[in-house]
Amino acid sequence: MARKQTYSYPIFKIVATTLACGFFTVETWLNADTAAQAAGWLSPAVALIIMASIGAFASLPLAERAAAARQYVKAAGLGVLFGLMAIYSLTASLDRVAGGKDTAMATVQGDNNRTSLAKEGYETAKAAKETECASGRGKKCRDAEAALEAARKVYMAAPPKREEDSGTKRITAALPFLSAGAVQLYQPLILPVAFQLGAFLMLALGLSPRGKEPAPATQPEQQAKKKRRPRKRKLTAVAKAEGAQVFELKTRRKVA
Repeated sequence: MARKQTYSYPIFKIVATTLACGFFTVETWLNADTAAQAAGWLSPAVALIIMASIGAFASLPLAERAAAARQYVKAAGLGVLFGLMAIYSLTASLDRVAGGKDTAMATVQGDNNRTSLAKEGYETAKAAKETECASGRGKKCRDAEAALEAARKVYMAAPPKREEDSGTKRITAALPFLSAGAVQLYQPLILPVAFQLGAFLMLALGLSPRGKEPAPATQPEQQAKKKRRPRKRKLTAVAKAEGAQVFELKTRRKVA
């Protein structure tokens, strides 16, 4: 017996919903962790980020279901709520990424400045040692040697110099049509926008209302059973008489 035809894709919806939950969890956790580092996990900033993410995550499929139920006013209100919550959540993600990049840049600049100062101190101490020891190794020469040794230790302990924005330089080298300013402005936006947009669209797809399924086709076996068998027609008296005459003629021919 043939199976009943279905027009839904439950596995596809499960995969879409699972990916949406993963994107949502990762992005919300990163935003909340960034806010918690500044104000603590029990701060209002963390609660706002979590609730805004949940509101944006849930309002879009609810708006779609309200529209499917022809409740257009509620669907429009949920759409506005989704837009506001999504904008707040996205700005939190962008602020997190931009703040992290600024912190990394400031760390690199601080290390480079410390290395430059240590190098300058070493060069100054080296020049002073050469000047004081030129006329002989007296007390001033020994003091200059001790200062040079201390400056050398500081210089050796300083971190090596690094490129302040090596990623931008590599990207502009691989894509020469992009300027360094454009890369610095738009490159941090790619991943947060992709996570946010992917989570919302996949959730809306995974929780979208099922469409109307057409009625299943009647099976051939059921059609055969439903067909009525033709009834045998009853022989009339005239037909019986004609049949008897034909039988009698055949019998006489055989006897003759």
